[in-house]
Amino acid sequence: RMPGADVNPYLAYSAILAAGLCGIDEKIEPAGEPATGNAYALASQPRLPASLDEATEAFAQSKIVKRFFGDAVQKHYANFGKQSIAAAASRVTDYERQMLLLDI
Repeated sequence: RMPGADVNPYLAYSAILAAGLCGIDEKIEPAGEPATGNAYALASQPRLPASLDEATEAFAQSKIVKRFFGDAVQKHYANFGKQSIAAAASRVTDYERQMLLLDI
């Protein structure tokens, strides 16, 4: 999956290289044929996290992240993700204000 426009390019390329090295070290074979069609409709394929909260938790638990980036980096970015989620959850969005206060 393509990273967002706000990605740190150095971390993104480092993660790609780490994934490749992990595959080589552990002799991981590609999982069958490439998926075709609408990837969201393919129930048999492994799914990426559906939310920032799920992605942050997967990152925090990843043995691959810890192995290639170290415990300190993993903890730092996991904490940053959790803080970002908490900050966003504590704010009322324009959509919520419109729907819950003005349109009712």
